Amino acid sequence: MSVFLIFVSFLLNIVAFLAIILLYTRQNRLMNIEKKQEKVINDLEDIISSYLLEMKEENEQFMKQLENRSKVENKDDRQKQPNSSKQDDNESTQAVINTRATAYQMNRMNANKAYSKVFPDTVDDNENNTQLPPIRTEEENTDDSLENRALLMHRNGKTAEEIAKLLGKGKTEIELLLKFRQNK
Repeated sequence: MSVFLIFVSFLLNIVAFLAIILLYTRQNRLMNIEKKQEKVINDLEDIISSYLLEMKEENEQFMKQLENRSKVENKDDRQKQPNSSKQDDNESTQAVINTRATAYQMNRMNANKAYSKVFPDTVDDNENNTQLPPIRTEEENTDDSLENRALLMHRNGKTAEEIAKLLGKGKTEIELLLKFRQNK
């Protein structure tokens, strides 16, 4: 009888050790999965933060270019009409307001584009259906013949790449021009 009890005790000890080993391996697998997920999350955060920094730098460069362009335009306008300083001040103020509004719209557009790349299922299609504004006359802007041609080609269904090739300009320049005109 004692041999039987020793055998049962021995069997119970083996079962207990097997259960402990099984639980330990499952716990290690769970911990390894958690570590992998943390690593993936950290990598994603790094990628997104670097993308946002790059986008911020591009926006700052774009803002500087807009400011330089508006300064040059304001300087040219003041040289042309030195007697009408109040009108120049109003026009320069309006130009600054327009450039800031345009920069805000460009930043918003870039943010929407980045968001749509990360979360493509949540993008509202109605947001992308903006209409192009009417083309300005030559009296309003004498340097928009390229702009007019690009917009006309875009309205006729040409892509930004095709327009860039036809006009001899860069694809990015044409894309910015079209986006800039859509948000005005």
